[in-house]
Amino acid sequence: MTSHAHELMNKFTGPHWIGGGTVTLRFIRPVLPGDVIIYKGKVAEKNAEAGRTRTVIDVVGEKADE
Repeated sequence: MTSHAHELMNKFTGPHWIGGGTVTLRFIRPVLPGDVIIYKGKVAEKNAEAGRTRTVIDVVGEKADE
């Protein structure tokens, strides 16, 4: 699950994520081999900080069969 979130952030922000991104994760239920997970994300906020833009993105992964 963590690598999936990383891949999504890398596709969305590119080198900015690799160079300085951070992540906070919360796992609610286990994911088992064979589970199909659908990820959805949205920009929650953008803030200017020290000449850069800090973007907070909420990403949720859900099992396809729930």
